[in-house]
Amino acid sequence: MSRTVAVVTGASRNLGAATATKLAEDGFAVAINYYEREAEADVARLVAHIEAIGGKAKGYLFDVSDEAAVISGFERIRSELGPIQVLVNNAAASVASSIEIAEIEVPDWDAVMATNLRGMFLCSKSALVDMKKMHQGSIINISSIRTILGMKGNIHYTTTKAGQIGFSRVLAREVGEFNIRVNSILCGGIKTPDESVYGDRDALDARMIGFQSLPRRGMPTDVANAVSFFASPLSSFITGQSLVVDGGWVMD
Repeated sequence: MSRTVAVVTGASRNLGAATATKLAEDGFAVAINYYEREAEADVARLVAHIEAIGGKAKGYLFDVSDEAAVISGFERIRSELGPIQVLVNNAAASVASSIEIAEIEVPDWDAVMATNLRGMFLCSKSALVDMKKMHQGSIINISSIRTILGMKGNIHYTTTKAGQIGFSRVLAREVGEFNIRVNSILCGGIKTPDESVYGDRDALDARMIGFQSLPRRGMPTDVANAVSFFASPLSSFITGQSLVVDGGWVMD
């Protein structure tokens, strides 16, 4: 069976892994991008899981902020899986704890910008080669409600997430004539194992739920379901938009 191809960056675990699994369930052959060799075991387990449920997936190790690596990686993807119809820019240099601007060093600022903005730009540029030829495609950029709330701390991370929204809107204008759609998903407090750095998990759950309208934590599958919508024909007349997935934390 011929499958269309979806690329998910930063997909070895958490939101990326849930998204890769959902797109595989939707019938896409999924290219799972990851950056660190330490993630190879996670990727192997994810690929095995996807294959066990009847899907197709393969891992691709490359740094999304490295132009040569991205070009080479996307060439391998299209050679081994086929032309790319969906791109999910999920890879992100996140910040584990809140840090104010006076404490941010230039190399730290540049590292976050490189992954979150240059990576999105490079991967989108490479994927568009196929999408323009096919005259169809969907690019989904994973952003954050921090851009709306203006939350204190981690200004470098929030700046990149705001940049992703602007990028999505401009690119949507540029590629609409090719029937290519570009949208953003603004994530709220999504529960992942990485939250352990913030201390007591039950206290964090209560705090996050206190901000929301819905009385449960958001899960990676909630974001994956939104990606699935933007990757499907159900959203064929939607582009340049930002969908908030946060349980009713932000309402504007």
